[in-house]
Amino acid sequence: MSDSETVAPRRDFMRTVGVGAAAIAASAVGVRAAGALPVESPPDEAWLARITGKHRQFFDAVSANDGWPIAFATTFIRKNMEAYGLKQSEITSIIGFRHMAVPLALNDAMWSKYHLGKFLNITDKSTGAPALRNTFYNVKPGDLPMPGLSIDQLAALGGFFTVCDAALTVLSGMAAGAAGLPAAGAKAEWESNLLPHFYVVPAGVLAVNRAQEYHCTYCFAG
Repeated sequence: MSDSETVAPRRDFMRTVGVGAAAIAASAVGVRAAGALPVESPPDEAWLARITGKHRQFFDAVSANDGWPIAFATTFIRKNMEAYGLKQSEITSIIGFRHMAVPLALNDAMWSKYHLGKFLNITDKSTGAPALRNTFYNVKPGDLPMPGLSIDQLAALGGFFTVCDAALTVLSGMAAGAAGLPAAGAKAEWESNLLPHFYVVPAGVLAVNRAQEYHCTYCFAG
């Protein structure tokens, strides 16, 4: 494929990312300032109670990054156990999915219905077409950089996840048209189809802060 043939798709994808970034930022600073939403009760921060290990790290994922956020968080657990003989209970590994990484928190049904592979420019390597399943969960051979690094396998090691509500709101609204739904209906459906071990937080940047207040070290995961 020539350079001229590849530049346009890249531009389209970056344009999508840029629109998503602007919309998420606007929702974070503008909606409540305009008085459009009622004051809500404090969010559930039950996920913080799971930060109990002596060695704690928060992996900040703003994109799918070909599955490397999952690889980093899994490696943190496994190598602590293998190299230092630590118990699983001594290690806390969290991935915070925010910005364009949020759809990784959704099950296969949502990926299919909302054409999320096309939305995120993620190809199903088993078909060569835009992914209609979450290729980071219950994976097939070749989906991820290395075997044993899926979301469900990380959860089995004690890892868990936060997902940004601000991005969930904006991205579900952007993808709603592909499913023929209004934005509010898409948001409700995405919320009810989150994978296990995911905790919705008001904003991904708040999760970064709360995790560090609970003495987690920080790792940017792409």
